[in-house]
Amino acid sequence: MRIHDCKYKWETLRANSATIPTAITAFLWSDWPSDGRIGTIRVSEKFPDANAVKIVFIGTDAADETFTWILYGKRQQNGPIETLLTGAVILGARVATPDPVTGGTITNAKYADQITVVSGTMDEHDVIENSGANDEMASISFPLFGITDLYLEIVIAGQTAAAGGAIITGITMLGA
Repeated sequence: MRIHDCKYKWETLRANSATIPTAITAFLWSDWPSDGRIGTIRVSEKFPDANAVKIVFIGTDAADETFTWILYGKRQQNGPIETLLTGAVILGARVATPDPVTGGTITNAKYADQITVVSGTMDEHDVIENSGANDEMASISFPLFGITDLYLEIVIAGQTAAAGGAIITGITMLGA
């Protein structure tokens, strides 16, 4: 259950891009993308008192276009990089321009109105879909459980969207 206690500003998790990032393949602590790399965020610093995060996906092209995503995480203590969640999104008709975080220009940007989670180690997650006639934003929320850093990989190859990205904020969840 989510408490609507979002006291943090939204941050860019991955800027809307058609560039496919380098995939994580070894899953070793030392293979984590360097700080400041596109798609990485240190949630423990950006949202220090949050025990959960909320993610909203953005993509470009048109409503009903798709892309897939992989969300990785690491914890404070050395250990393997975890594949927290993987899935797909379908863009809705709600316009996401200008960029909701930076105010910069994104041409033809739309919020995702459907999020599907396919796999991952994060058993607890809450997907809120608004895919009815209103084409509102969908979001995914999950407790951090000691996760300090996140890395989002967007996969455009073989999908219909021209580009994809996501924004993130810290929240509070009961029981997390």
